[in-house]
Amino acid sequence: MELEIRQQTALFFLFVSFTVFIEIETSKQKICFYTNWSQFRKGPAKFLPEDIDPFLCTHISYAHLQIDIHSHKLIQRQKNDHLLLGRIVALKKLNPGLKVIVSVGGWSHDSKLRRFSNMAKNKESRSIFINSAIEYMKTNKLDGLSIDWEYPTKRGTSDECDTYRYTLLLREIKQAYQAQNLNYTISASVSAGRKTISTAYDVPEIAKVVDWVNVMAYALHGAWEDETGHHTAMKGGLPNVPDSLSAWIELACRETKSIWDLQHTVAVLHLNQRQRMIS
Repeated sequence: MELEIRQQTALFFLFVSFTVFIEIETSKQKICFYTNWSQFRKGPAKFLPEDIDPFLCTHISYAHLQIDIHSHKLIQRQKNDHLLLGRIVALKKLNPGLKVIVSVGGWSHDSKLRRFSNMAKNKESRSIFINSAIEYMKTNKLDGLSIDWEYPTKRGTSDECDTYRYTLLLREIKQAYQAQNLNYTISASVSAGRKTISTAYDVPEIAKVVDWVNVMAYALHGAWEDETGHHTAMKGGLPNVPDSLSAWIELACRETKSIWDLQHTVAVLHLNQRQRMIS
């Protein structure tokens, strides 16, 4: 298929958060992702922490840090990650209720190296990662951690045991918080594909541990398909947002919080001659 796609992505990703399941009380969250590569854009596309509206979101998730392939510790991806985070945390002076969390992983994180899979393989390596993450959050005055493993058991850098190990990792993060009396959040960015949801995750067990999951329903259609489709389709053929949320609801088997990720993106599709004739 010769379908090119060019994206003009919003400078500051806004993921609008809707509480699908309620544990205690009705609430709304707006999780905004700040990407550490936005500092390198040219001209008006460059976006820095001071450009963030501190009242736009309830949480700002800083994307992404990474796992050291050798030590299994949480490490920075950019040399100045801690400086950028400090500037985001400073926004609390304007909005004291703002929460700043750090995300680890992302699509390219495990594209070549088994960063998550190797770290999650045994309790010792998981503990190394968890302790380093907690230390990083303490040092940088953060409010939580988000795990963005794309996706357990579903790529060449993951194996068949990783669904179980992923659940253990989330559970042990929560246990480490409790052991140290830390009021940090634990969340996860997860697939919006029904097939992946049902096979990559132990959803009922995850739901017992996390404060919320971010359902990544912002790339439902794209250049890998023969037909065009809205990247965040609200209706029509599968996949679409309602079905993705329903999949998590059906499998959770309990009350939890599910967050729908909505990316403000403009996708420009360039169709070849054959595709134009088909359409």
